[in-house]
Amino acid sequence: MSKSLKDLISTIQYDSSWGIWAELIDGKFTPESKARYGQSQFENGGVLDEFAFFAHGEKIGDHYSDWCGEFELHDYSQWDAIVIEFEKAHDCEWGGNRKEVEDWAKDSEDPDVITLVEAARSEFNSQCAENRDEWLSELISDMNEDLEQRLEY
Repeated sequence: MSKSLKDLISTIQYDSSWGIWAELIDGKFTPESKARYGQSQFENGGVLDEFAFFAHGEKIGDHYSDWCGEFELHDYSQWDAIVIEFEKAHDCEWGGNRKEVEDWAKDSEDPDVITLVEAARSEFNSQCAENRDEWLSELISDMNEDLEQRLEY
């Protein structure tokens, strides 16, 4: 059973030595393109077929991270509760330095703080996952632009 490009993108490991090779449909990659994994170092991934190199796992992972953005604790509903925990732990009123509170919370061993940080991170991951199809379309579009540049070269 052959896998689609969309299937393989979602399961590739963050590794630059392995990539995805996919068929071109009308000269372009599509989510439905048949695809397979292959080592990046070998011509055509070590298999003689008509598939073109899409991207290696590290590039796909970096693209996803860039697309999702950086996880910033203060962007989530748990922030107020984290600030309260910070004030209790430091016996002070928070002075507005987000980085100080975020660094403290991310390194905290307090179970309540850990729960709040994990909940915020889960919310962040859910937001990224909800918009995964949008990211997938952008990734494939970017890789098609790369393909055009490689073919022109």
